[in-house]
Amino acid sequence: MRKTILDLSRMILATFAGLAGLALAIPALLIIVPVWLVEGLIERVRTWIEPEPVAWEDLIEFTPEIGWKPRANMTAHALDFNQEPYLVTTDSSGWRGKGTVSDAQVVAFGDSYAFGCGVDDDAFFADLPGEVRIKAIGSPAYSLVHSLLWMRRLAPQLSGKLVIWFVYHGNDLADNVHPAFNEYRSPFARRSDAGEWEIVSDHVDASRWTINEREGGMQAFIEICSDTPQRRMAFEACDFLIRQGRDVCRDAGARLVVMSIPDLSPLARLALARALGESELAESFDEDVPDRELAGICARAGIPFVALRDHLDSDDYLVRDFHWSPRGHRKVANVIQDLCRQAGSPPEEGRDRSRMAV
Repeated sequence: MRKTILDLSRMILATFAGLAGLALAIPALLIIVPVWLVEGLIERVRTWIEPEPVAWEDLIEFTPEIGWKPRANMTAHALDFNQEPYLVTTDSSGWRGKGTVSDAQVVAFGDSYAFGCGVDDDAFFADLPGEVRIKAIGSPAYSLVHSLLWMRRLAPQLSGKLVIWFVYHGNDLADNVHPAFNEYRSPFARRSDAGEWEIVSDHVDASRWTINEREGGMQAFIEICSDTPQRRMAFEACDFLIRQGRDVCRDAGARLVVMSIPDLSPLARLALARALGESELAESFDEDVPDRELAGICARAGIPFVALRDHLDSDDYLVRDFHWSPRGHRKVANVIQDLCRQAGSPPEEGRDRSRMAV
């Protein structure tokens, strides 16, 4: 009997303790539950407003001779190197940004930097406010060969314009001489049997390339910055391509400026340090080689050269991607605007701007 009374007492005490705990928890629940519901609603609305990120292969389309280009009239969220989405809008020709080549005063050719990988449309260098209108012609994985072919196609629209040619240290110099970028067939430069450099695009079609002969990555960059046959071949090809671009721009009545892009991102610096630690070429490695070689090529060809290493630092790159941050895009836009100011007043439609000095 006594045990039954004790059990009953414990049960009553436990019940009162549970009710007291629930009473104390109610204020907290009144705060947490609405917050949880609001967060869920925000996430649901976000998924309604923001489209799902699109894989890169779905953002490009096959283009004869050149291989690929961004799709036209596209608004999508692409993914950067870190798989973070960024908003991309393209025009009726497939190029990112506002305006057209015809309306632009400056046309910038290049790869993923010209495309603006990693930043939303409102941070893209070609669309930032400024006194000079800029149009960018570029796509991720383009080499100088792709840019040259687009210069040739767009030459009738380049008259009187300043043409900026981006040259990225990381892979442009190596990719110029490879017939594919991963599985995508790509036009490339090679030395013919007669010993002359030429551009080859006969193999470019929509089928996948299955021969993996492209090293890519930091190893190729280290080879180009060291005393190797790869370095000599890369810059001989670069010399040929830059002279071809000079002639296209000259014949079109445009002015060409070559602008080099260094690998200054934190991610690139870490990858380079790791690769150098494992490379037999570490002792002969000289990171100034690309700018020194490009400056010499441009001087001999009579083309102005701008090394963006003199204008950018690591804070101008995304933390977990190789590309420019919004701050980097602003700096590059300012460099381009300054080039036009140095040439005199901003170009105007109808004025012969082919003689401006940069």
